[in-house]
Amino acid sequence: MARRLREYESKTEPLKRYYHERGSLSEVSGTGTPDEVLASVLRVLGRAG
Repeated sequence: MARRLREYESKTEPLKRYYHERGSLSEVSGTGTPDEVLASVLRVLGRAG
């Protein structure tokens, strides 16, 4: 688990920061039923959901 957190901090977090600073980052909660999560993703992508 510690290795995975280091990977996140060194690879994923910088990408999140990069896209956030450019206004290109959208976050979707993975909490809910699969259909609810899909609807959230589709809303972020600008599709009906």
